[in-house]
Amino acid sequence: MLNFILALPSIKTIDTYGRRSLLLCTFPLMALFLGVTAVAFYIEEPTAKLGVVATGIYLYIIAYSLGEGPVPFVYSAEAFPLAVRDLGMSWAVFVCWFFNSIVGLTFPSLLHTFGPVGTFFWYAGWIAALYVFLPETKTFTLGMCTTPVS
Repeated sequence: MLNFILALPSIKTIDTYGRRSLLLCTFPLMALFLGVTAVAFYIEEPTAKLGVVATGIYLYIIAYSLGEGPVPFVYSAEAFPLAVRDLGMSWAVFVCWFFNSIVGLTFPSLLHTFGPVGTFFWYAGWIAALYVFLPETKTFTLGMCTTPVS
């Protein structure tokens, strides 16, 4: 429910601020909140640990909902030329769900191998790495990611 409700502001502001801007604002927050979650496992007192872990995960969900949740589908739809948009979006959705599956399948083994601290830092590191590879599509005409709108 939190994810759904907090995606609504992104839908309203995606054209105002731009796709890349939303992602560049939320990626560092997502990495930070996964880092907070990781560090929380060092807390000795069980109730405090649970509270900080839950807070870190909820804050991560909020940041995810504002950027990484809704933006990639709009981003992908604008990145492909009209002639291949159907095929491109099919592949984009496939890649999205493929990596969701990878995360789901590898999480238990990473948790066992690296422990909770290492696992959450591992995912935070991937988010930080993705931060630099995002071109903006806001100023481009639909289906023409090489021609900015004047």
